[in-house]
Amino acid sequence: MLEIGSLVDGKYKILNKIGQGGMSVVYLAMNESANKQWAIKETRKDGVQDMVTVTQSLIAEVNILKGLNHPGLVSIIDVIETQDSFLVVMDYIEGNDLGEILRKNGPQPEEIVVDWAKQLCNILGYLHSKGIIYRDMKPANVKLKPDGGLVLLDFGTAKTFKGNKMQDTTCLGTIGYAAPEQFGGRGESDARTDIYCLGATLYHLVTGCDPSVELQMVPIRQKNPALSQGLEQLITKCTMVNPQDRYQSCAELLYALENLDTLIPQYRRSQKRKLGSFVAAVSASVIFLVSSIGFHIASVSTQANIYEEYMEQARQSVMDDEYAVECYKEAVVLDPTKQEAYQALINDTFLADGRLSNEEMDSLVRIVGYYDKDSSNTTLNQLKKENPAGYIEVVYDIGCAYYYYGNDGAGDKVNAKPYLEEAGRDERLEEDKRNRAEMLYQLCSLSSKLNVVDPTGNTMDTIYEEMWNNLDELSTGNLVERDNAYTALYVYKEVLYELDQYGIYFRNVGIEYDDLMNKVDNIESRLNSDVIISDVNVYGTELKNTVWNMLSTTRTALSVAYGRGD
Repeated sequence: MLEIGSLVDGKYKILNKIGQGGMSVVYLAMNESANKQWAIKETRKDGVQDMVTVTQSLIAEVNILKGLNHPGLVSIIDVIETQDSFLVVMDYIEGNDLGEILRKNGPQPEEIVVDWAKQLCNILGYLHSKGIIYRDMKPANVKLKPDGGLVLLDFGTAKTFKGNKMQDTTCLGTIGYAAPEQFGGRGESDARTDIYCLGATLYHLVTGCDPSVELQMVPIRQKNPALSQGLEQLITKCTMVNPQDRYQSCAELLYALENLDTLIPQYRRSQKRKLGSFVAAVSASVIFLVSSIGFHIASVSTQANIYEEYMEQARQSVMDDEYAVECYKEAVVLDPTKQEAYQALINDTFLADGRLSNEEMDSLVRIVGYYDKDSSNTTLNQLKKENPAGYIEVVYDIGCAYYYYGNDGAGDKVNAKPYLEEAGRDERLEEDKRNRAEMLYQLCSLSSKLNVVDPTGNTMDTIYEEMWNNLDELSTGNLVERDNAYTALYVYKEVLYELDQYGIYFRNVGIEYDDLMNKVDNIESRLNSDVIISDVNVYGTELKNTVWNMLSTTRTALSVAYGRGD
């Protein structure tokens, strides 16, 4: 063990021990020259039977964390190997872990646990977007900071999802919290594995009953009848044995957490009655066809009429988004080979406010992936087989929706990338859309490579040359005429952001200062001449003002990067 007061690597002074696990001890240390505190996790080599496994676990943890950037995750600062131990220097996070809070205070109030669950969903969702499965969610691995924020600790059991394995080769995780598939023979762990672990964690937090001790989770209201029925339904679904029966993504789980009342059976029955009454009325209005003409022709006509009625009901439900989405979903399921319902759902409902929320993203995934009997034959697959031209239009719309409007308007290049790649290479898509899809796909690919360092330690400069060429081509011309005002604003926002962030790299690869400044001036001119937003369009006005403000900050950033400042 490290001695209190000793100096590690000539700069980290050990202050005291702050934690201990099965294989590791964590110390608080001070870098006196920087006047900053760090946590140092020590794993001793002596007395460890399977040092290979321990070493692999440490390497996995370090490799995973050093490539991540999220306020709910710790940052790795340094890794030191001595003759006796491995030392990992990381951020020191003040506060207590949720396990300690449970031991001191017992079960936590439902409203607080639901807020924690939402934070953990966001952290896990970020990890999943990077292809990382955490696999060890439990109260002891979650630190509560003084400001109420949560931080996820200990990535020793995390893994990168491969997607091509029949099952996990190593059984890691904490019994009681770990999903069944973590113990082998039930398939490879994936995002739904973390959802199970989170459900078990929520169970412990609201009931005070440790699933690693009880080894069986019962409905939470059997432990505490004061807990809500909605939360009980949610935790039960999270911890189903079959991954197919759980929430399929953190976005879907987050939506459920924000709408717990809708999980109550009485609420679902009322919504089904509302839609059922509508379907019955539509069916009655066309039933005469069955008796007046041949059954096959009548059934086809009836289906077409019901499809159109669903579409009309959705268009008229401008004050009830949930009902409109349900109508569009029913239209898609009724006839997956028609593209209109998909496109109306995306463009007229989800993007009506100029942003695609996490809940809308989740609904979109579920609707285009909906199936009835054949789990390999989703609605989108049926559209592709029966209406390939309509299919590629829908794929293009989905890709653009993610790219420009995903993550509540911040953009989601990760989810956009596969759709844009497919749209950009399909000759059935009109040329302007195909070219745009190809450029956006290239931006998605390039964005993921920015700041990558090659084995010799040199930045891959060609990435920035390609980035500038794509940004220049993407933003040239009248984008409002080619698409719409929202698309133009999002393109201009993206271009200004990249110029602001990477000006120094553009300079280093020889791109002229005047070329970049001309691009900023051109965007300002286009904002004046092309982008017309109504005063009553609050979101559009806000977005345009954001782009206006970025003009000044981008000019300043470029002046500094090129040494042209005063």
